[in-house]
Amino acid sequence: IFNESIKYLKSWSQVENIIVLYIPSPITLYFWEEPITYEFKNPVNGIVNEIKKTTNQKNHLNSTFIRNKINSFSKENNFNFLDATDFLIEKGKSKTLHGPLDWRHFNYEGYLNVSNFLIENIPSN
Repeated sequence: IFNESIKYLKSWSQVENIIVLYIPSPITLYFWEEPITYEFKNPVNGIVNEIKKTTNQKNHLNSTFIRNKINSFSKENNFNFLDATDFLIEKGKSKTLHGPLDWRHFNYEGYLNVSNFLIENIPSN
């Protein structure tokens, strides 16, 4: 869905340079006590239908796999790819970037760090 959506965007957009920004999920940014449990939601209706478990290592491998796929797709289609994962993992070691009201989305520090990443990495052309 992601690949086809970006291709469609390029087909009707008058923008020459598309930048794909990858922002990882909260589960990827921190080192968690194992096993890591998380809700699996049905992609059709959004209802939680399963509680799953993973490890930090398996989550890291899944994250790397996804980012590599998006990076390859971006290169094949002449899109710029910015991956904020390593930057945010490093920032998350000293400050919590999510919560406390909503642990699925960034707090002020999280948004500030994403903004700083963009300022440092967005191509100038």
